[in-house]
Amino acid sequence: MQFRRPHRGFTREAIANIGHRYQNTDEPQSSIAADYGVHRKTIETLAKAEGWVMRKDRAPRDLPPDLRLDIEAEQAVHAVAETSVAAKQADEHEASQAEG
Repeated sequence: MQFRRPHRGFTREAIANIGHRYQNTDEPQSSIAADYGVHRKTIETLAKAEGWVMRKDRAPRDLPPDLRLDIEAEQAVHAVAETSVAAKQADEHEASQAEG
């Protein structure tokens, strides 16, 4: 028969801290586990026992606000450039019509 080490206990404060880090951050489980001197699987087991939403079941991540802002700014710059080119082409077309 194989010997199994008993499950290491945590205080309520530790469980709250682990729960917050597990559920509300993208901090690796191995990092959380290292802070408590346990294996990553212990954190996963605790998450299941506490009924936390498993990381694999989380909603898909959205773009971070700063990246979203960068994309919107780039799109705005391209839109202005396209408008500017279209206006220049229209002006050139009108000028060529007036000459002819």
